[in-house]
Amino acid sequence: MNRDTFKSWLDLYGTAWKTRDPKLIKKLFADHAKYYEKPFESPISGIASITEYWSVIAQTQENVHFDYDILAVDKKQGMAHWSASFVRKLTQTQVKLDGFFLVQLNSENKCTIFKEWWHSQKRKQVD
Repeated sequence: MNRDTFKSWLDLYGTAWKTRDPKLIKKLFADHAKYYEKPFESPISGIASITEYWSVIAQTQENVHFDYDILAVDKKQGMAHWSASFVRKLTQTQVKLDGFFLVQLNSENKCTIFKEWWHSQKRKQVD
């Protein structure tokens, strides 16, 4: 992995989230990828389960904004600080997230191990 490869992967990740397009997940993750959404829980394993997880997310969020800064990259993995915001459709609650990604890519630039740590802030949206 290099900085440009990691940047391209993060850009596509952001596009997948902002457009809420779970079809892009197959371009991001390897067939047997492990997706650790929370550090103390078992990972979501395999492309089918990861796509299903993202499909649910796509149905519950709107007005998604995503940004990141690459912190480190080596041959095996990359680390990025990221921030995001979105509105929960059902409650119209504005959510802000701040976190870190640790991403390992294979030779096809698909993620094999994805770990994220984040904190959220929620407030009722004002129209």
